[in-house]
Amino acid sequence: MKNLHSLFLPLLLSLDSLHAVEASKLEARPDILWIITDDQRPDSLTCFNRATTGRAESPLGPVASPEIDRLAVEGTLFTRAYCNAPSCAPSRGSMHTGRYPHHTGIYGFELAHERTSNFKPLIPEVMKQAGYQTAQFGKPGYYIFSRDKTWAFRGEYDTNILPYYLELKGLGDIKHDVTTTNGVTTRKEVFFVEDEHGKIREEPRVIDDLAKNFPLTPLEESLEIVRSQSFQSKKGEVLAGRCPRTKPRDQFILEAFLDFLSHPDADYTATTGYPAKGVRTDRPVFVHLGFSFPHTPVIPPQEFRDKMPLENYRIPEFDPRELESLPPQLRAYQREWDSPGLTREEQLRAIRDYYAFCAFGDTLVGKSVTAFKEYAASRSRPWVIMYVCGDNGWHLGENGVMAKFGPYEKSTRQAVIAASSVPGMFPPGMVVNRFVEFVDFAPTFYRFAGIDISKPEWSYLDGRDLVAETADILPAREYVVSEMDPGIGPRAAIRTKDFVFSMRVRPENHAVKDEEFKWALNARPEELEMALFDLRKDPLEKANVANQAKYQKLCLFMKDKLSSIVLGDRRVECDWSKEGDNCTNPISRWGTGADDKTLRIPDDLVPSL
Repeated sequence: MKNLHSLFLPLLLSLDSLHAVEASKLEARPDILWIITDDQRPDSLTCFNRATTGRAESPLGPVASPEIDRLAVEGTLFTRAYCNAPSCAPSRGSMHTGRYPHHTGIYGFELAHERTSNFKPLIPEVMKQAGYQTAQFGKPGYYIFSRDKTWAFRGEYDTNILPYYLELKGLGDIKHDVTTTNGVTTRKEVFFVEDEHGKIREEPRVIDDLAKNFPLTPLEESLEIVRSQSFQSKKGEVLAGRCPRTKPRDQFILEAFLDFLSHPDADYTATTGYPAKGVRTDRPVFVHLGFSFPHTPVIPPQEFRDKMPLENYRIPEFDPRELESLPPQLRAYQREWDSPGLTREEQLRAIRDYYAFCAFGDTLVGKSVTAFKEYAASRSRPWVIMYVCGDNGWHLGENGVMAKFGPYEKSTRQAVIAASSVPGMFPPGMVVNRFVEFVDFAPTFYRFAGIDISKPEWSYLDGRDLVAETADILPAREYVVSEMDPGIGPRAAIRTKDFVFSMRVRPENHAVKDEEFKWALNARPEELEMALFDLRKDPLEKANVANQAKYQKLCLFMKDKLSSIVLGDRRVECDWSKEGDNCTNPISRWGTGADDKTLRIPDDLVPSL
């Protein structure tokens, strides 16, 4: 592998010396495009389905992903990539920091900041210091801001065009805001509606009280909108329907990115109306492209709905009796995100439109990949493209849920495709079935930037270099870890090839004094609300066996391992209203080193089938 890296890593640099990088060495580093979609499940990709099941279709019906499939042929497909938190903000926080939630203190949608002793620089900051121009288009999604700038983004991306900026210019499809006043939750929306002449009008929609049932408006009926009437905290979410205009929001995100590439070394006016600087040709570029599809509102253009007939889709099987074996936290999670108010046809439309939205998004990914490679070729530069199929997963009725947030495979499993113009780095057509995690992106990008991540100052990184994973030169992980809080409450899961174990990691009453985070070690088994699925015989995670006698010792083993990692190994819980050491203390150390990627489960703990 040293010969491969020598093409673009002529010098390994520590962070202190990054400011003195020579121009000739910058030229040897690759341009990098990092694409992340939102709530996209991997079975929306034909290439993933063929690699994992041998069939092009998902278990629920047809999918279409010719552009992303083409990228997989050009590069390497990681079929067992797992997010480290199954919701947007903490998942993207783990990606942008290269650290697990229990090491950053970012577990949900709290506004995190940099003024703590625990803070480490984000990927774009490190890449800037390494000589890269950084740019971000679309959804960044991580909730890490600057307290000096009143919770504004910290300037880690030289160029930053957000969906919010586009919507201010009327370049959106549906925008919404949910507020709660005096216990009443109101949902305010604006539909950007296009008439037959191509003219756009803004049509407001207000649901005054989400606790009550509400009818569809005539506009919503014409768009075949399906709304959740049952989600307890996100009622009113648009689960299906037609986009009210020809161009969905993601089309404008793509166009902002293409404008950036088409103005090399030039000033221009961005689609937001703000002045912008085009891509610089004197240095490598690091671009984060955050598409919103297929996150709610799920509103694909009609042409993609037409290509995917409703009768070709199936509703996942779910038997309410599955809930009987679940602990209270998982039963409450299912009730929170169930959609019992939907008719059978509405459920099918939600499934079909989800995959249709992904098919539309595939065209955008293809255009962005083509434009980026053409730019790199015009400068005779090497390139790397990292495509992340969703910041987390999404249930379409599996486990009785139409959401994310859970410890299940549908919430946490993803696919990643990595391709490069450097021969042999990510071998074309290769499929890697090893466990990889979202914390792996940071060390991988830093390796491209010429940083020696083996040096002590980078020891805080939790992930691994994906090039090394591709080359099979590291021992395979025996498990992955995910941590959750939004939509379910404090819980964590450890997943192996054969089992997935999850448990409550913090007491329901957070006021309980637990400065060493040892609550789970001393809690009664019923307080931990343990769940164990034996994937050898139950791959769809339908039967919790944690309470069966023959699995008791295995559960305790998994409990001790998971507790040591997410509670004992430098766990942080921040009061983000504070700064410095007060924000991060105490930090647990009783489980230091527990996350060694090995399990060594004694044979006598594993029940025979």
